[in-house]
Amino acid sequence: VALEVKSRLDQGLLAEKAFDLETLANRAVEYRKPFTCAGGREKCDLACSVSRIRIENKTYPFGGACNKYYNIRQKLRVDADQHDLVVKRQELVYDQFAPDLDDLPADAPVIGFTRSFLMSTYYPLFAHFFKELGFRPITADAVDEQGLDRCVAPFCYPCEIAHGFFHNLLDRSPDYIFLPHIKGTQVKNGYPVSRTCPLLQGEPYYLRRAFEAYLKDGPQIISPVIDLAADPNAQLEAFMTLARTIGVRKTKVVEAFTKARSVQDELHLSMLEMGREALRMLEKDTDRIGVVLFGRSYNAFIPEANKGIPHKFASRGITMIPVDFLDLERVPAKEHMYWSAGQINLKGAEFIKGHPQLFGTFITNFSCGPDSFIVGYFKDILGRKPSLILELDNHTADTGIETRIEAFLDIVSRYRSLQSRKMFAGNGDISRPGLYRIKELNTSLNYDLGPEISLFDPRLRVVFPSMGQYATQALAAVYRGYGINTAVLPAMDEEDLKLGRGNTTCKECLPLQLTTGALLKYLRDERPDGEITAYFMPTTDGPCRFGQYQDFMRDYIRNRGIENVTLLSISSRDSYGGLGTDFIKQSWNAAIISDIFEDLHNAMLTLADDPQSALEDLQDAWGDILNGLEKGGKAFPDAVRQIVPRLKDIPHKMALADAPQVLVVGEIYVRKEGLSRRWLPERLAERGFVVHVAPVQEWIYYVDWLVNQGLLPKVQGLKALLVHKLKQRIMRKAERTIKRLMARTGWYVPRLLDVDHIIKTGEQFLSPQLIGEAILTIGGPLAEVGEDFCGAIAIGPFGCMPNRLSESILNLTMDREHILLVRKSRRIERITREVPILPYLTIESDGNPFPQIIEARLETFILQAQRLHEVMRRYQAGN
Repeated sequence: VALEVKSRLDQGLLAEKAFDLETLANRAVEYRKPFTCAGGREKCDLACSVSRIRIENKTYPFGGACNKYYNIRQKLRVDADQHDLVVKRQELVYDQFAPDLDDLPADAPVIGFTRSFLMSTYYPLFAHFFKELGFRPITADAVDEQGLDRCVAPFCYPCEIAHGFFHNLLDRSPDYIFLPHIKGTQVKNGYPVSRTCPLLQGEPYYLRRAFEAYLKDGPQIISPVIDLAADPNAQLEAFMTLARTIGVRKTKVVEAFTKARSVQDELHLSMLEMGREALRMLEKDTDRIGVVLFGRSYNAFIPEANKGIPHKFASRGITMIPVDFLDLERVPAKEHMYWSAGQINLKGAEFIKGHPQLFGTFITNFSCGPDSFIVGYFKDILGRKPSLILELDNHTADTGIETRIEAFLDIVSRYRSLQSRKMFAGNGDISRPGLYRIKELNTSLNYDLGPEISLFDPRLRVVFPSMGQYATQALAAVYRGYGINTAVLPAMDEEDLKLGRGNTTCKECLPLQLTTGALLKYLRDERPDGEITAYFMPTTDGPCRFGQYQDFMRDYIRNRGIENVTLLSISSRDSYGGLGTDFIKQSWNAAIISDIFEDLHNAMLTLADDPQSALEDLQDAWGDILNGLEKGGKAFPDAVRQIVPRLKDIPHKMALADAPQVLVVGEIYVRKEGLSRRWLPERLAERGFVVHVAPVQEWIYYVDWLVNQGLLPKVQGLKALLVHKLKQRIMRKAERTIKRLMARTGWYVPRLLDVDHIIKTGEQFLSPQLIGEAILTIGGPLAEVGEDFCGAIAIGPFGCMPNRLSESILNLTMDREHILLVRKSRRIERITREVPILPYLTIESDGNPFPQIIEARLETFILQAQRLHEVMRRYQAGN
């Protein structure tokens, strides 16, 4: 405190005064009986307990969620309602632009809305649509604690609130509940891809499972898939589809949608006009400041989630402006920001960056996946301009929020004072050169503005981060075969994790932390002088966080002025096929054989007479495979044929078919990389299990499936389409050939991947329109535990959105009732009669050793899997 006082005195921010320390030390403070605030004319129902503190014969009221009693003490008159545009936003959505229901008949069917997630913006659209069709809209009116208790996964605060709203709505007994899967929302002049968070999209699926018992005799759930980022005709088609489920005529749907869309547009215009008016009033008095509230409509703008934060500012006389009240159409979007809310928030940051009277407060939530990246970008945009980040959950204390708001406003005041005296200039921006552009990757995400360089330039080296023992080595061998200089980094270790954590916020995914740390260690310890490093980092267009890894790294490299480093980023946009058909064919061979070798490795750990000797022989064979991949042509199939008899001669202590086998699914990096999964296959091998890790090929097939289904952009042009189809045939043929050859070793089960089957199994509980690993993580265990495997483990990084979504479904569907919905065989019927709940475990990894509770669950899982294996053997074919 003394140093801070000295600093402010030096900067002229405090006037020097004299204090008598003895008087201060001896001053008596007496605490009187507190009272409960009645709420006043604002009709606040928080019923805050307010302390009464008596000092020198004078009593001071102190505390409460707002600034009311501070204003009374200071004799300040503040009209909080005038300054709180967040409350006005709620009134617009749920009152002013809500439909008039007086003309509906008394017996009109009732349709319920939860008020969760995007209902806090799009309620007028949906409510008017159904009202025009003759339905009476009602909304949940509270977040029920009993609903929160139905959460079966460690969800973020908005997901918990969704459970509470849904329980409340069920108690109101509507005839229908509208629970849409909203894929994206429109952002004008935004990035072309605009998607919502996977947990927002997944709301109808996990709520159906969590409240399944309530819904058996309850209201009908209407859950259409709607993309509000699509053009109006595509949106209309989605509304047509939902109307058909309730038997409404096509002509009536068109009229209802047109009316509803018009009302929603009017709401948007009203919000923008209120924002403009607030700015006009603010700019009339340059001594005042305004605070723009960033976040999402469902965590920053609704009273059930924002902990009264807008009122805390407004009661201090500070105008609170929701970020979507700003006219952001002309503000450029951050490149490759594919989350809708991320685009709006980062556009808003650009808007306030140069406005001398506007400052930002960003409400986020604990373990929010998108915000683990967006908040960092937000801070980068604002530079040295002060902002306040408030991370809320169900247990956030009001006192801590008050303290942080007061500190923030003090910093803002100090910042403006220093700025007015020109004690620092600008916003700290510096010009940073763009990264090198890879010449051969013109079809991939490649928007750097630096000089161009060829993959075949001798100065360039492609550096691969480790993703398990085999996968990156195999891919690097293919690159070398094409004359590209490569290096494969060693297996991740604790130093990589420490370096990564030291150069990230630690809120991002574990794979990003590890790969960032590995790159920095390479640059520090191993990179030769004069090398231009291209770090291998694939990407995608969301909706999970993986697509942001290369953006984070690009910003990191630029911001720190790291020279001669770029990123090699192939993309799911073209099925990761930006380097030509021959290259893709050989890379596919590398993916297949590396997955097979991981299976061989895990089998030998458990079943070899001498595991150490067996693994040495396996490593020798792997060297031959790498040589074959690098040489290309016939060298690879020749190498495969040559190693088969050598591996076949390695002695077993048990046949593979008799061993208990466990399936590991989940996030692709964590399930493959040793440190991330904390050497789970090795630990299970010690208990007699052979682990099969879901292969890399599965994701590649899945991306092709998305292209074929039109869920990713289709291949354009007849020639490109023919090449795409030919590539898929070649992939299937190569998979069959290699796997059948390797099965002759006796160490490998030739499982031909059937992504269609996995998705058809998973879509009973999750729509395939929710793009990402969740449906694979759900479909795999549901389809295969009790068939080939005696248990499944889903592992992912801490806070992984697809993994938490999968957990919320699988925790409630790995039982006999649900298994028999998706698998109808006499064998599984008998097995589930004896084992009615099939073994399944979810693990979240942050790179540290598993906590005690996970260790206990793992031990329970092992016992359950052993039991299921015994039952499965009794009901083998022929028994």
